[in-house]
Parts: sequence; C-alpha cells; structure tokens
Amino acid sequence: MEGEEVQSGAPFSMLCAAPELDRNYLASLAFSAGYQEYRVARDWIWSSSKIYKNLDRPVSAILVAHESRPQIAGRGSFFHLPQWINGRMDLPYPSRVLTNRSVKSDLRRIRKNDLGWVVSKELSCLEDFYNNMFVPYTRSAHGSRAFVRSFEELRARFSQCELLFVTHDQRTVAGILIDYTGKDPALWTIGVRDGDPDYLRMGVVGAVYAFSGEYLQGQGHKVMGTGMSRSFLHDGVLNYKKKWGQEISGMYPALFSFSVVDADRGARAFLQNNPFVFLSGGRLNAAVFVEGNTLSDAEQLCKDFCHTGLERMFVYLLDAHTAPSQDMLPSSLHHRVVLQSAMDVVG
Repeated sequence: MEGEEVQSGAPFSMLCAAPELDRNYLASLAFSAGYQEYRVARDWIWSSSKIYKNLDRPVSAILVAHESRPQIAGRGSFFHLPQWINGRMDLPYPSRVLTNRSVKSDLRRIRKNDLGWVVSKELSCLEDFYNNMFVPYTRSAHGSRAFVRSFEELRARFSQCELLFVTHDQRTVAGILIDYTGKDPALWTIGVRDGDPDYLRMGVVGAVYAFSGEYLQGQGHKVMGTGMSRSFLHDGVLNYKKKWGQEISGMYPALFSFSVVDADRGARAFLQNNPFVFLSGGRLNAAVFVEGNTLSDAEQLCKDFCHTGLERMFVYLLDAHTAPSQDMLPSSLHHRVVLQSAMDVVG
C-alpha cells in the first residue's frame, strides 16, 4: 500500500500481508484518499522480510496479520499488536464514571429524550435487530472496514443470549445482544435502527451502556464484558468504552506484527498519530511515539493512553540517539511509564 500519510501528507508505504477487511482498516489509519494497493508477491506470510528485501520500490513499514504466533513475522524489530482486545466494566458503575463530563452528557440526553429499555429473547426480535439495526449501523459506522457477522452466527448462539432494546415513543430504536456464554455476561453486537443519525444524536449508544449496566446489575451481576475493540489507542469505540470505565482484560488470538524499516517522514507521522497496544512478555502495554528527544507532557500522555488493564506505557522518543533518562518523568509515573529511544525499535 502506497500513498500520503493521512495527517502529514508525507509519502508512506506499507508491505502488508492481511485480509481485505484488515487492509481497509489499516489504510483508514495510515493514508489519505487516493492511496494505491499493488500485489507484489504470493508467498507464505513468514517470508515478508525476504519479500521486502527483494522489492524494487521503497517500503516504510511491514505489517503481517496472523494467528498469535509472533515468530511467523520473521526476523527484525516487530511489535505484536492484538488485532482485537476485549474489556470489562464493574457494576454498578463507580462514581468516577458517573461524574465523567461526557458520561453525564450522555445521561442528560437519555433523560431529555425519554429513552427506555426492554429485554427480549424472541427470535423475531433477533431478525429485526439483525436486519434493521446491526447491519445498517455497522456498515454506516465503519464502511469498508465493517466486520459484519452473519445472522446464522447470531442465531446459533441466541439461546444463550438476550436482546436489550432502547425504546423511544414505544418503538425500539437501538439494541445490544448480551452474551451469557462466558463467566460474566458480555455486550456482543450493537445496532441502531436504520443507522439513523437522528437516533445517534438522541444518545441511544450511551443508553445501551447505561441500560445494560442497570439491567445486569439488577440481575445480580458485578461485572459486564464489553466485547471487541481495535488496539489502536485513538480508536473511537475503544475510547467510548474507556469513558464508561472499561478495563482492558485480554485479547483475541490474532496479531498484527508491525515493523518500521525506514523511519522516513511518513513513517514517523504514522507512529506519532497511531499509538497502540502491543504484547510483550505475555502482558499488554501501550506504545506512544513522540517527536524530539525530551518529554514534557508525560502526565497528559498517561491520562490519554494508560488505559486501565495495561501493564505499562512505553514512550519512544523519535529523536533520542541514546537511552533517555527516566528522570524526565514525574516520580509518580516511574512505575507506569518507560522512556526509550525509538532508534531501538525502528529502522
């Protein structure tokens, strides 16, 4: 994939071995409109480093999608990112969540628009939810990046699920499928009727989280799973769940192995604009890349990217040629934040 990096406009290229859905998602993070894809080889994915060396065109980065076997990416300085992470929320929602400014705004919209909720296990309701809420909302929200599960998959698990609908004027306008197959109930698939932006402005997505927590707490549950999110830390879904108190609790068994082989201007911009979660030593950590060789805003970075459930945040200074001193950090962050030179991990 080649084009202009979406924020800087600088040339950027990525050798990518991934399915189309993942390529579309990655392209939305990396490139402006008009980027190009070229098929350069058909080979085993562990041959990516060899393919890169034999290419006759410039490459800034390599990314390989695979099923949780880091060694498959080949040699080199690879980060191993979960393709999907999952999370959980404590019930009842703690006061720090309910006093969050954005959550309070969601709750005001719920009251203003007199939204309510109802629960169903009827198969006819599942059909309505799938065809008129889940599919149109998923496609309108995510476009070519949309991961649309089949109706057969939902129906096969429906005996162990419930549908919670958000209501307005006695009509169901949004819904969530709650899955009981695990230790704790988990929010699985969400939908908004017809993907209608008017319903979104009413606050129906916030209502899904508020009412699901209310319902499950009333059933005696103390924890609610929050389903899948992408592992890039600017991801809108991930940060929406964060404001509702999500703790990152694990990952799904698939990885993106990612390596920057040429730290050109486009690659540097991509790294700065796309902090991510990565797997190291069996633990999930945050990786954040910062211009320069000093750090002055560690506390703000930690507030933005130290999600609950992550082990540590690694801050990579793009212009530090030697190991940076931890003394740049406030002492209160020494246990959570690690400073490193980006030269250790990028080409």
